[in-house]
Amino acid sequence: MKTSTFSKILASLVLATAIALMGVFGSSTSTAYAQQGTPMPGGPRATAGAKLAEFNKEMYDRAQSVLKSLQQIIDKANQAANKTQEWIDEVKAKGVNTSEAEAALATFKTQIAAAQASYDSAKATLDAHAGFDNNGNVTDRELARQTILAVGKSVRDARQTLTKATVDFQKTMRDLLKKYRENRTATPKP
Repeated sequence: MKTSTFSKILASLVLATAIALMGVFGSSTSTAYAQQGTPMPGGPRATAGAKLAEFNKEMYDRAQSVLKSLQQIIDKANQAANKTQEWIDEVKAKGVNTSEAEAALATFKTQIAAAQASYDSAKATLDAHAGFDNNGNVTDRELARQTILAVGKSVRDARQTLTKATVDFQKTMRDLLKKYRENRTATPKP
């Protein structure tokens, strides 16, 4: 294999990983606020209890949406890890030392598994829907609040783990590419 081909493959792998995992940084859980003077749903005659129940149902629906998005991000991370493993196997078969890339990939996979565990915890909490009925309506405000807070904490933990994993993995792969390029330029050409 020519050295320039190896360099191109490694560079494209780093780029593909960055693009595939951009969802970790790009998806956020921002809060939308109504402008002052905007009436709450239900109009002026709606009771405070009805408004609160509607808000809590929205929180339940939002939590389900966030969990779905998080699983998609974890799936993309797993896909990137699988593609990286395929690439490492291919390059290794050609006699290139891939021990550093393999170690970085192993760490990355471990961190993905930790994020998956946080996701699973959040999903189990929401599936138990303490404080909510089967339709997501609030039955007990305090339990509903605790459910939403627990799901939010698990989701934050998963996102922080994935963010750190992605940053560390990309840095390691960029460093390997830089090291490879330096070695290639230092080696005299025949």
